Amino acid sequence: MGTPLRVLIVEDSEDDALLLLRELRRGGYAPLHERVCTAASMAAALERDWDVVVSDFNMPDFDGPAALKVLQRKGLDVPFILVSGKIGEEVAVSAMKAGASDFVPKDNLRRLVPVIERELRDAENRRQRRLAEDRLRSSERSLRNVVTNNADGMVILDKQGKTLFMNPAAEALFGRQGTGAPGLFGVPIGARNPIELDIVTGNGERAWAEVRAAATEWEGEPVYLVTLRDVTERKRAEEERRHLTRRLVEVQEEERRSIARELHDQTGQLLTGIRMLLDRASRSPDTCLHLIGEAQTVAAELIDQVRHMSFQLRPSTLDDLGLVPTLLMHFERFAKQTQVQVDFQRDQLPYLPADISTAIYRIVQEALTNVARHAGVRRATVCIWNHNEAVCVEVSDRGNGFSEGGVRSSNGLSGMRERARLLGGKLTVESAPGAGTRVCAEIPLPKATQLRAEDSVGSE
Repeated sequence: MGTPLRVLIVEDSEDDALLLLRELRRGGYAPLHERVCTAASMAAALERDWDVVVSDFNMPDFDGPAALKVLQRKGLDVPFILVSGKIGEEVAVSAMKAGASDFVPKDNLRRLVPVIERELRDAENRRQRRLAEDRLRSSERSLRNVVTNNADGMVILDKQGKTLFMNPAAEALFGRQGTGAPGLFGVPIGARNPIELDIVTGNGERAWAEVRAAATEWEGEPVYLVTLRDVTERKRAEEERRHLTRRLVEVQEEERRSIARELHDQTGQLLTGIRMLLDRASRSPDTCLHLIGEAQTVAAELIDQVRHMSFQLRPSTLDDLGLVPTLLMHFERFAKQTQVQVDFQRDQLPYLPADISTAIYRIVQEALTNVARHAGVRRATVCIWNHNEAVCVEVSDRGNGFSEGGVRSSNGLSGMRERARLLGGKLTVESAPGAGTRVCAEIPLPKATQLRAEDSVGSE
């Protein structure tokens, strides 16, 4: 059984077509054929797949060059072989230049099979080359997508340090393509660990990147490939954490000094006064009752001071009554001390674990302290509500406000952010000179938290 061959025969003579088929069978093929003799029938036949087209050159209503044009209009890469009687060499060369694969005289059909075999090999080679080129283009597109969408910056420098290419991530660091990537030339090649580079971004801001460099080729030329990982946010967070740690130590020492001062100046003096009154009472029986009464008065004052110190360190009402009553008590004392009234708005709150209640209380306390110190107003607003399985708290005023630089440098704001962060939440600050300030914290609630009235004061 011969090799299957799909052959489209363009021939007006059935006898000549049979001669072609006999020659193909003699050459070891089992042809699957169709014979056409007009442009329309050939165009219709080309809707199906063919291995080769064999066409007569001269026909009454159709000819070989016209058949070649029909094939070419279809855009098919199928070998086209002309078979004819007597045509001149010049005509044959012209047909070959027009796109015909080869020419076989009808009086030498023994050449037909070798010509078809050669053209089939060439067609398969072209097909494989197209597949390889398609795969290469696909690979290039994939690589381009990887480079373009890579979160790490990629820069290619020539041997003189000139920037040849920057991906979008690198452009975001250094500015638009073409302005160059200053500071990268001289990065160690092939270092095991990345180096940290302090750079100036395209908009003039300071940024940090972890940088690696490798020698490679670009369009056939030796170049340096530099990759950059933007670690600016991490560096800022580390710097803020170091600053916060230093501030925490300072606050601890300030708090210890304050407690020591109060114990010495107030508590110690009151205790000394009580001892002196009791000593006098023990030596003066006539005035004993009067002196004991004075000692009781001083002792009551001492108890009030100790309670005040205890409340400042940690309000026991947070554990006994919950967040809202503690806040209400704080607002009352805050208004007496600072003359700043607090408008309090809230939803019905779920049960809040101790760490969340403490964080919210301290955030509100610190934010109100900032209002009293810097806002220059007589009224502030505190709002607490539930939102998307989180508790949100907002402290706002319509006072002086401050610039973005003030937001970053404030110790109190850093402490509030850290409190929210440690509980998996976040804290944002919106402020501008003359436009007031809005501090908003959002802290996620534990899954087991159940909604119930947390407070007993004004819960209705």
